[in-house]
Amino acid sequence: MGHVGQLGSTRGARPQAKGKFGRAPAAEEKAILADDPAVSSPRASVEGALPRLLRPSLQLWLMSIVGVAACSIALGLALKVVQVRSGWSARMAKVVEAGGPLTGVGAASRAPLTLSAGCLSFSVGPDGGDSRWASLFGGPVHEADGVSAASFPPNPGESLWYQASVPFAVRLGEQILSLRAKGRTVGEALADAGIFLFGLDYSVPPAEAPLEPGMAVTVHRVEERVEILRQSIPFETIWQPDPSLELDQTRLLRPGQEGISCWRYKLRIVDGQVQERVIQDTWVEQEPIDRLMTYGTAIVLREVQSPQGPQQYWRRMRVLVTSYSPKTAGLPRQSPHYGRTRTGKEAGTGVIAVDPSVIPLGTRIYVPGYGIGVAEDTGSMIRGRHIDVCYDDDELVSWYQWVDIYLLAPPPPPQLIRYLLPSWPKEE
Repeated sequence: MGHVGQLGSTRGARPQAKGKFGRAPAAEEKAILADDPAVSSPRASVEGALPRLLRPSLQLWLMSIVGVAACSIALGLALKVVQVRSGWSARMAKVVEAGGPLTGVGAASRAPLTLSAGCLSFSVGPDGGDSRWASLFGGPVHEADGVSAASFPPNPGESLWYQASVPFAVRLGEQILSLRAKGRTVGEALADAGIFLFGLDYSVPPAEAPLEPGMAVTVHRVEERVEILRQSIPFETIWQPDPSLELDQTRLLRPGQEGISCWRYKLRIVDGQVQERVIQDTWVEQEPIDRLMTYGTAIVLREVQSPQGPQQYWRRMRVLVTSYSPKTAGLPRQSPHYGRTRTGKEAGTGVIAVDPSVIPLGTRIYVPGYGIGVAEDTGSMIRGRHIDVCYDDDELVSWYQWVDIYLLAPPPPPQLIRYLLPSWPKEE
């Protein structure tokens, strides 16, 4: 770097000693600083009364005050130079934009100037001949190159500072930018190009890596965010028997209410994409409230008309009805169970396969369109509200439909009755 100009300085000057009532003579000051006991003055008398051990401390104290003052002055001047130089550089950019002639700067000062670029110096000005940037540096000069000086217009003989920019490419999100900037490191070049790394942002190569011409740099924008996710907690249904309510009737005693559970996540988002999600805490914001229901247990006998005449029944059910015969039951003829039901009876018309957890074995059932049969068989595919009516092999009729069936009296013992029927299979 060149220098700004000749600045006056008091650094290194020995401080003047002062007496109690004014400034001491120069001879007395020299004697005091030299610690000469032969000097006779009011100042010397005062110091002579002090212990000799305190004299070095007094000198060190005086030198410290002078040093702090000199550093403050130097720091203030340096900051002022930086401010002036930066302001001049901004105005200088308009003069030299697109490789413009440097003679305009010399004309503003009306005297030749010195241009310093590295270890080379050039005199430029109104009489500097061909002083375009390209001719001075042997190549093109770019707008991103740095030029600065101490004042504007520059004073005669002042130095101009020049710093060449470096070409590099930056990937910023979906954009790829071809840039030129000044700086020794990737971070300095990005900042010079107006791309700043804030907080958790980082670059590849890292910001402290040396900048090389043609380098490809990727900038990643990073943010951390806290997200709270709320989910509902389903409520349970509590069933209670009600002897005053008829079988297959229900009553709502208390509605249910869903609860709310919360998860707090810490998200790390890189370039707009969630890269990491970590659970920090979980809690229940609101407990669910169970729904309270009652079901009827009172059995009321009624009648239904059938081809065999009126029949008393204790329950009506809507079920899926299918059909089978001994040949279609899935057992080979040589099997000892061929043509036999779960209860050991011979399979044929009048036998009905049921889910015994829903309809007890031995129950008489009236199926409209089929007639009256007895629950004597089971099947691996017969589950829930599904029955399979049996036919003789030569009388098989195909069934697959939903039908209201009637469980005929007498009802079974209470412990064999399934008061709450399953909801499957679903009727389509």
